Amino acid sequence: MAPVQGIYPGLKNSPTVVISRYDNPPANLDTVVSDDVMGARTGCEHLFSVGAERIAYVTKSTSATSRAREQGMNEALTAVGKKLSVRYVESWDTSQFRSIVADREFDGILANNDMTAAQLLRVAHEEGVSVPKQLKIVSYDNTSTARVLYPSLTSIDQPQEAMGKKAISLLRERIADREEAIHALFPPELIVRRSTTATG
Repeated sequence: MAPVQGIYPGLKNSPTVVISRYDNPPANLDTVVSDDVMGARTGCEHLFSVGAERIAYVTKSTSATSRAREQGMNEALTAVGKKLSVRYVESWDTSQFRSIVADREFDGILANNDMTAAQLLRVAHEEGVSVPKQLKIVSYDNTSTARVLYPSLTSIDQPQEAMGKKAISLLRERIADREEAIHALFPPELIVRRSTTATG
């Protein structure tokens, strides 16, 4: 079994799988994560493909997951000779969202999650900034929020069901006395909707 003392002390002798990305996981701990670097890189490349040239990453988080997404965007932008702009925002500080949108500094944004993208979309509407004509937005997680907003959000989908099934399988293997750690990495999928293209 994978000891997790120091991370989850109460689970020292329990088989454990972490479905999350975090810094410096113990080598003998099973993990199941979505490939956030790949997902953000794909989202950024999509923004290029629909005409965005000045792209920002907007996030409320400094977590390992958010940093991995920032890395993916950096890779995509560096490949075309551009520099990434990162904007950190507070959860409900509308003024921060308004400054990002109203200044027209960016014509493409990848938001760290659907709720952050929803706030950007609302502020764009209030400021008279057309999405996707003047501002194209890609979000992350592909929750129901992404589908019901207008315009609907292009979002990066994480295969949560497959990840959950993998985690259960790994737990069963640990209970059956597997010793070696497994680190499962799942590719996300870009779901294109109307926040980046009028025909999405």
